[in-house]
Amino acid sequence: MLRVLILLLKRDVKLRIFFIICCLLALVAVGLTIKTVSGFVDSKSEKVETAQTKAADPKELFNKLHILENKVRENPDNASLHIDLGKLYYEIGEENRAKVELYRAVGLSQKGDFLAKYELVRLYINLDEYQIAKVLLSEIPNTRNNDKMKKAELLILLAEMAVDKSEYLDAAKMYESALGFYNPESTQYKKIQNELAFVYERVADYYYSGDEISKAVEYLNSSLEKKKTASAFFKLGLISEIEGNLDEAVKKYTDAYLLNKEGVNADVFNNALRKRISANRETLSEKDIVQYGLFIKNTDKFVNKTVLLKDVRISNVNTEYLRSSGPENSIEAVLKFQVMNISKKSVEKLKIRVIFANDGKVFDFRDIYIANKKHPLEKLSYTSSVSVEAKPIVINNDRNVVILIYTSTSDEDRWVLSKTAVIYI
Repeated sequence: MLRVLILLLKRDVKLRIFFIICCLLALVAVGLTIKTVSGFVDSKSEKVETAQTKAADPKELFNKLHILENKVRENPDNASLHIDLGKLYYEIGEENRAKVELYRAVGLSQKGDFLAKYELVRLYINLDEYQIAKVLLSEIPNTRNNDKMKKAELLILLAEMAVDKSEYLDAAKMYESALGFYNPESTQYKKIQNELAFVYERVADYYYSGDEISKAVEYLNSSLEKKKTASAFFKLGLISEIEGNLDEAVKKYTDAYLLNKEGVNADVFNNALRKRISANRETLSEKDIVQYGLFIKNTDKFVNKTVLLKDVRISNVNTEYLRSSGPENSIEAVLKFQVMNISKKSVEKLKIRVIFANDGKVFDFRDIYIANKKHPLEKLSYTSSVSVEAKPIVINNDRNVVILIYTSTSDEDRWVLSKTAVIYI
């Protein structure tokens, strides 16, 4: 047969050409078939390789996929198999196939319904498809205890996702729901409390930006119930100041400062306090000035507070200021007062330190020696008027000079806040 074909090809040129073309076509067809098969195998292998971080042996994972696919074909109504296959498809990067298998599992049986939806929500969370994950999560049943904890896990994952997307109202609701699944003494419960404090404050920011001040205050207070933070106190101080409640503003600013002495803007506090002082034309109380003193920088290096002196009283305090011959806004602060010995014995050691502060900073201090052993302050007596002048200071934005009057009966550098005063410029 072969010899006959060779003789025909030798004699007939056209037949020879036709034969060559047929052979070439056959070779091309075989090549395409091999390429298609190998391409399918390579494609599937590549997707299996994406799961190498999760499986030590990609070949083993490929075999597992092949076995699972066969089992599903043999048992198409087995929800658990569809769940396993869906999870495996996700591992190798077949997200769409993973969705199909998990949706099939959801519809197959009541028993597999929770686990299938659980895995489906996790899948959508991993794929960053927030809205679908949120809807599916709302449909998840929680009849068994272990199911409830799984749902709590999803609530936390989705709440974290909501925070990343600035969906703070959603995050608040999810964290609140998750909180109910945990023991109040557990670490996880306390962690969620902290997250809620952060989220509530972000919700407050949202309402504040929309001029819904009462809602903002409500969420800031809710945030503080979960965790005391300087930022929440500070924002409440700002709102109180805007609304004209300067007493409350000063209180909230002080709370903020005590929680975070480095991070709180002392100038804002000082401004609120100055507004309150100016509005009431008041002299600061000792309690106020102790709080305010926290915001006067470098005060500690001038005084070291100890017990309140009972023998000495500062009285008849008067303040004024003089225009200086220096710069245009320069003034000289003047303080006048009397020192009274209200005890029934002589005071043999007594000195006064007067600190002048402006714009939250000490700009001058003066020491006055009132009594010593040679010249004690006799019992139930008082000095003549004592006058103290501070060095000139340029007054800019801060139109008040705060004066702190400390007393001491110690040889050491230990002082007690005795009186305060404010000069209104």
